[in-house]
Amino acid sequence: MRWLWVLLLAPSIAFSGVGTIEHDQGRTWNERAAKTENIDVGYDVLMDDFYQTGEDGQIGIVFEDDTTITVIENSELLIDDFVYDPATGIGQLAFNVTVGSFRYVSGTLAANNAGTVKITTPSATITVRGTTLTGNVTPGGATTITLLRDADGGLGMVTVANRAGSVNLTRPFHTVTVATINTRPPLPIIPTPAELGAMNLILEPIMDETPSQPDRQEQHEEEEEEEEDEDEDDEVEDDAEDEDDVVEDEEEAVEEDEEVDEEEEVVEEEEIPEPEPAQEKSEEVLSEEAAKEEKLDEPKKKKEFFIKTLIMGNYSLPMAYWVFYVVIGGILVFVWSTLAELPDFEGTPLVIAFILFLVSMSYLPVCLIGIWRSANKYILDKQKEKKSVVWGGLAKFMTVLGWIHYAVIWIGFFYALGQG
Repeated sequence: MRWLWVLLLAPSIAFSGVGTIEHDQGRTWNERAAKTENIDVGYDVLMDDFYQTGEDGQIGIVFEDDTTITVIENSELLIDDFVYDPATGIGQLAFNVTVGSFRYVSGTLAANNAGTVKITTPSATITVRGTTLTGNVTPGGATTITLLRDADGGLGMVTVANRAGSVNLTRPFHTVTVATINTRPPLPIIPTPAELGAMNLILEPIMDETPSQPDRQEQHEEEEEEEEDEDEDDEVEDDAEDEDDVVEDEEEAVEEDEEVDEEEEVVEEEEIPEPEPAQEKSEEVLSEEAAKEEKLDEPKKKKEFFIKTLIMGNYSLPMAYWVFYVVIGGILVFVWSTLAELPDFEGTPLVIAFILFLVSMSYLPVCLIGIWRSANKYILDKQKEKKSVVWGGLAKFMTVLGWIHYAVIWIGFFYALGQG
């Protein structure tokens, strides 16, 4: 039934505004219907809008359900879908961040309907249940997501997923970084304040994230006018009562002065030790405690078989290429090819050589796939650090040559069988 409402509402919303620009700073623009438009506060937001910011740009969007999205400099934001029925609170929101930093604060949709808000990046899909989060997408596509508390102290849940798996962020400042769409999201961590500051996230709001709706504002103004009228009527009655209260107040003041004098004498006789001021924990201590708690919460990882670790690209690039491919792979190929060249190549040597041949030909593709994935991670890491990616590119080139060599071996094998 919920999705029936979505289907009915979608056509009417597609050509009408789904929100407005409430914050605009620096160089910002929108691509709509193959045209580039400058934007300003009050600019209507439509589906399929593609917002972009320059070196000093900032954009803040408030949707019809009070969801807010903020992006800062050098960011790209595409509004994929927005459907919302105010009467039932049913609908859905989907947007895509291709690069840059963003901040998201849930409105009615994510609070009432888990999974109806989806944020897509080049390396992950983020689903939200009533909360605040911030994220960053590097030019290489790596995505970092951090869960934050709401302005009222509440905390929801965020799921970060891709083709390789998913993780849930459930604690304040839970953070996960996903390198590629095929890289399994690691377990979330709680970074130190210094580490968070280096991630180019939007940890503090840069716009009003709790906008008041016009109807609510008018209702509030009417209530204020009624209260003012009531206050004027009460003032007349209060003036008459105040005259009677003056005499009583003077008598009570005399009695209170006498009681205070007696209490001061008692206090002077007794010495009350002053409590020592509580020592505030430094940021480093808090970070260490959070890290210890996180470590206790994390399930113990099962030790993976090295073949699985290798093919997933979880070894370093030098380890994958030099140790597993050049050394181990080279030894296997050398042994079976040496046995194959023996003069009396029959019996036991033949069986051993054939077994080693099959092992080698099964092992080499694992190495080549693992090297390629390790090279991708190496390149992303170096791009983050703004360092040279030459070794990563060279490793991928050698991987291509490795596949050619692998194909040549099989061709030679079948050719030798044919010559018989």
